[in-house]
Amino acid sequence: MTRNEHIDLERLSDFVDDRLLGDDRDAVQDHLASCLSCASHLARLQSLLEAAHALPDEIEPPPAVWADVRER
Repeated sequence: MTRNEHIDLERLSDFVDDRLLGDDRDAVQDHLASCLSCASHLARLQSLLEAAHALPDEIEPPPAVWADVRER
């Protein structure tokens, strides 16, 4: 990755998930420090992940849904 290239979503996801090591991680950090566009993408990705983690593990549907399923 050069300074003029933006970070693709897969690499940004790997960065967020701590799957990049050493020079790869350093290169992404350096790029994020100088690229507002990629830093903005990172912030949106982190916000999305935080929102997803805040969701309940399971959602119980209303009882009427089960009645409709049984009727079919």
